Amino acid sequence: MHRGGQEGYGAMLPTQGRSYIGEAVHLQGAQYCRIENNHFYGVGGNGVYGEGYNLRNVIRHNEINEAGGIGVCLIGSYYSNPAKPKRYPLYNEVVDNYIHDSGVFDKYVSGVFLGLSESNIIGHNRIENMPHHAINLGNSGFGRNIVEYNEIRNVGRESRDKGAINMWMEDPYGLVERNAERSGHVIRYNLIADFESQRLEQGTLKPCNPAFGIYLDNYTSNSFVYGNIVVRSGSVGIYLQGGKNNIVENNIVVDSLCATHMGGWWQPQMEGFMTGNHFTRNIFYNTDDSPKIIHRHIGFTTEPLSDAVGVSDYNVFFSTGGASFSIRESSSPLSAMEESERTYPLWPKYEEIPLDDWRKMGFDTHSVVADPLFVDPTTDDFRLKPDSPALKLGFHPIDQSKIGPRERP
Repeated sequence: MHRGGQEGYGAMLPTQGRSYIGEAVHLQGAQYCRIENNHFYGVGGNGVYGEGYNLRNVIRHNEINEAGGIGVCLIGSYYSNPAKPKRYPLYNEVVDNYIHDSGVFDKYVSGVFLGLSESNIIGHNRIENMPHHAINLGNSGFGRNIVEYNEIRNVGRESRDKGAINMWMEDPYGLVERNAERSGHVIRYNLIADFESQRLEQGTLKPCNPAFGIYLDNYTSNSFVYGNIVVRSGSVGIYLQGGKNNIVENNIVVDSLCATHMGGWWQPQMEGFMTGNHFTRNIFYNTDDSPKIIHRHIGFTTEPLSDAVGVSDYNVFFSTGGASFSIRESSSPLSAMEESERTYPLWPKYEEIPLDDWRKMGFDTHSVVADPLFVDPTTDDFRLKPDSPALKLGFHPIDQSKIGPRERP
């Protein structure tokens, strides 16, 4: 669990009956410190824990493995009373670290966790073999953090309902207000591969469906999701859970049932909140012949997907097996349904909208169903050949060589 007295824990709140076991390095009120070139191995609690005010510290080129809990955590508090000081991590860098095989005792953890914080960079890390998330930005609409050039592999190995990169914005916690602060995050140029879809149930790992590459959970809004590569991510590449004005652009989603999912977690006062999301210049690529879903949507009651989507266009869709592409409009648990219809797989009911009909609604009119011409997708080389149709639609090439830890100076 976490130390107490901070904000933005989300579902990782300190729990009654548990004790905080500690961390290898504790930062509080620290400025301009460097924690680098260390190996934290087999620590019982967390690796590096920065709480409260921490400014321009650098956590760099460390290896953290077999930790009992989180690899690196930054978390603080924000007082609405202007007479009280703000105490939160600001302008820190968590970069070029190798975090793996942690969460030995606490499975609901991440390699890097940010609670309430602002303007921190989580970049160029390699995070793999984790039971739950790789990176979690906490439950706070205050503050914008940057997650970039991280290499994430084989996470989510013992849990369900998870994202390799995860965040929440249901402020204030437990109440949810439409006009709450939601600054949004920048999530760019990350590689997420082989995000496993399974959970630990009574000591046995079992397959499960809810696994999402990038998870903008619980009204996360105003985020910029750009230039990410999400490969074999489970059920959904990029999940938007009820938020608005998110820009999802220039990403590559490979071998996922859905490119995006929009909607869910129904709070009555938030009906109609999910609007203005953009899905442009992305590549959705699959290597089997099963039907694929571009957008899957679950509204509050009768809200159509066209409310949640502001723009969907200039995308490339392709299946090597010739699979069809459609949009899925699903029923809501708030809609009038018989109790017998709420049992999986009958619930939720859904309607398939063929791509041609979706285009008649004014969406994806410039998008194409065509081979994006990757250099070698069989080896996860997603560089584009010069005559790629994605380039003609304005897709900017993603330099995979810059992803992951950089060499020590």
